[in-house]
Amino acid sequence: MKNRDFPLIAAVLFLFLWTGAGSAGAADAGVTIATETAPAVFVSSPSTTAASVEAYRYPVFGESSSDNEACAEKLRTEYSLAPISAERGGFFSVPGVSLEISRKKDDTINYGTDSSLLITWIIRVEGEASPINPFPTLCSPWHGSILQSFPAGKVTTRIDINGKKVPITAEMTLPDAGMVNQITISDPTITGSYVLTPDFFSSGRLPDKIVITMEWQNDTSMKAVSRSGFREIKAMVIPKTSLRE
Repeated sequence: MKNRDFPLIAAVLFLFLWTGAGSAGAADAGVTIATETAPAVFVSSPSTTAASVEAYRYPVFGESSSDNEACAEKLRTEYSLAPISAERGGFFSVPGVSLEISRKKDDTINYGTDSSLLITWIIRVEGEASPINPFPTLCSPWHGSILQSFPAGKVTTRIDINGKKVPITAEMTLPDAGMVNQITISDPTITGSYVLTPDFFSSGRLPDKIVITMEWQNDTSMKAVSRSGFREIKAMVIPKTSLRE
């Protein structure tokens, strides 16, 4: 699994060093650090339904006992790991998980328009490997069987903020399922992070409402599944700091 926690670590480390070093310098200069707003953390509601995205590629075809060996050879040489359809290769919205943040709620100011948000997203993905029946779509006539294997492959995620794609992705590798009749490979988890700054928006300010959604892309021969309760988006406010004498 490729874990994209580097922006998260860098942001937290930067915040720690900035506040620590800034406090020391401010004390020497006889000034204090003021924050625009107290840090706040927002968490998406738990997902209550399963989500899935179909396999993008055919499995690897192997030894055959079919009476149509010519087509079996075609499966091995032309269809193994070939895309099933171009439409399956894109990014798709992950249902059941989103985070909506309002700058003002009642008498509370949740963040300043020149604050930043440290956004993290996490999703647990399972790969379901299911053999394909060559008849009648790929081979006709077809009587017999052919071995099929499902190698490791990538599942990639990203987030969308107010309809704009974030230029950061987080990906992981679904494990090799080998040659199967029907199997589920479980437990891989993807975690990504992104620091949202005001310059992400054309106005140069954080808007009054921020909506964050998640997307995923399946580049494997397995169906990718996320069970109920296994995906989440969080956002932590990083207030703008200023020096006051």
